Amino acid sequence: MKCGYNQCVYGGDVEKDIAIKYNTRYYHSKCYDKKIYKEKCSELLKDNGFMIKTINLALKKMIDDDKVEPQFVYFTVKYILNNKLVLNNPFGVNYYLQNFNIIELYGKEKRMKLIKENRTKEIEIDNVDIPEFKHTSKPPKYLKIL
Repeated sequence: MKCGYNQCVYGGDVEKDIAIKYNTRYYHSKCYDKKIYKEKCSELLKDNGFMIKTINLALKKMIDDDKVEPQFVYFTVKYILNNKLVLNNPFGVNYYLQNFNIIELYGKEKRMKLIKENRTKEIEIDNVDIPEFKHTSKPPKYLKIL
């Protein structure tokens, strides 16, 4: 099957058993994530009054051309809008992607998400064989008296 994402970097072909179906199209899991996060960013920026064409061009440049994580772009757009930072056009998001404070906050959020996921996982121990140690103690050489 052909991947429905236009900028697919995996060759464009996806097997049906590993593909994610969205409406009538099939996607690689990473392509699907990019598509969803692009749509989320687009909605946030469109609600802020920017034109759809410039939003799509900016998101394509950041996510597909510059290979920035789509989750990081979405986090940055949310951060800009929530903190009412100056954003004159969608290409200005690229400036904030290099901000050290935003990068640090994103790293903290990502770590906290991983910690929460790991706390919910249960560890199963399957018939662990306890190794037997055969240790014979020898007196040290310096204690031997001739």
